Amino acid sequence: MAGALIKVIPKTTYDWAAMSAGPSVAAAIGEPIRVIEYADAIFVVRVHSVNVAGLNQLSFGLYPDGYLASSGTAFLGIDPLVSVGLNGIIAPCAIIQGTPALSEYVSVGMIALRGDLATGISATVSIDVCLKSSDDVVPRDPAAIGTLFGAMPPEIRNGLPALPMLGRLFAPWGLDPTSVRFEVQPLPGGLIAQTKSEDRIALSPLLSAKYDEADIMATLGHELTHICQMRKLGIPTATVRAAREEAVHGRTGMRVIPEELRSKWPAALDPVDPKFTLEAIAGRMSEVARSLVPKKKSCGKGGCNCG
Repeated sequence: MAGALIKVIPKTTYDWAAMSAGPSVAAAIGEPIRVIEYADAIFVVRVHSVNVAGLNQLSFGLYPDGYLASSGTAFLGIDPLVSVGLNGIIAPCAIIQGTPALSEYVSVGMIALRGDLATGISATVSIDVCLKSSDDVVPRDPAAIGTLFGAMPPEIRNGLPALPMLGRLFAPWGLDPTSVRFEVQPLPGGLIAQTKSEDRIALSPLLSAKYDEADIMATLGHELTHICQMRKLGIPTATVRAAREEAVHGRTGMRVIPEELRSKWPAALDPVDPKFTLEAIAGRMSEVARSLVPKKKSCGKGGCNCG
């Protein structure tokens, strides 16, 4: 069992007595924690003392993706993976919650709600995050990887050490990677991949010859999303919807990924959410799949040419 213990903050007192009425925004605590190499994150909040009374609320949460200074956005994931509210808590105590670690980073955040100016809102806490991965979840050898995507051509599969994490990415949608067949064949129009049916993806010979690991992961993320969409809607309904979306938005417009879609945690996404086009959802999952590969391994090419 591989793992790491991250001590986010030592014993620290947070006192919001001077806060005016109303909620605060999520305030980041500590630095972003890279979790992409791990399967699970355990959120440990030790409450040494607490005074949260009346209509006041104070909570600590573990947020996906985390704070990235270059993004200009405090939290790329809006909703916490897990959250610990301190109302009604009797100190001292420790509260432990677990969650799958599927994002590239997580951050600890705090939210305070000042609903009662006459009562207290403070707490002394220390917070740790425990990361763990069992060897059978994140295998290191190609043979073990093959148990997840056994139908994938070995020349592609063996060059994708991040492939097990792709299986975990699609697990919330109920996708069993062993149920998908992969075939290598020339594709029309310069495509490098195309979803042929609910259980079959065609891959161009150019994919492994000209593209790096990050590009291939992005391509697979895109096509596996189409598999999930076909299985949920049925091929006829998915085909009609895709044609309608292309007629409304255009071939380029249907692929634009709205910021609202980017802000959603992938595990909470509906693969056929009617608020977004099917291609936009596939494009977002392609971005997430690409992020599973450390950026230094990417050749820096643009988006994938997926069908």
